[in-house]
Amino acid sequence: MATTVVSCALRYDKAVVAHVGDSRCYHLRDGKLVAVTSDHTFVNEQLRLGLITPAEAAHSEIRGVLTRSLGPERSIRADTTTLALKPDDVLLLCTDGIYGGMYDQDILQIISQPRDPQETAEALVHYALEVDGADNATAQVIRIYDVESADDYRKRIFRIHGV
Repeated sequence: MATTVVSCALRYDKAVVAHVGDSRCYHLRDGKLVAVTSDHTFVNEQLRLGLITPAEAAHSEIRGVLTRSLGPERSIRADTTTLALKPDDVLLLCTDGIYGGMYDQDILQIISQPRDPQETAEALVHYALEVDGADNATAQVIRIYDVESADDYRKRIFRIHGV
């Protein structure tokens, strides 16, 4: 048995994203959606090496074959990426059941809506199940409302209670 994971840690004005497998993180800023992670799949490796075209990759019967996952090995190396965050950024952490059945434009249209992150995640899952439903569909939406740089944090004066 094997599984995939994508995770995100937020601190100050940064997000550290780690992933193994084909669960993804997308970053939305100023109307542009960018995939932060790169799938650990056999087809993605072929695509990266120029052995197949994007169209061939999209329709490959082995597109779900993982080259890295949690479970079969005693230890595994996660890929990590650090992002600088700004107010109004949106992060989407999701499984292949979300992005597998829809276009990036569909994802962009859904997460661009000004609504609660929980409602956005539910809309993504609902739409993914409606258009495909062949795989599990899990989504976590993180809206960045405000950020504080590490420098601003360090300049604050803290008082110790009782002193």
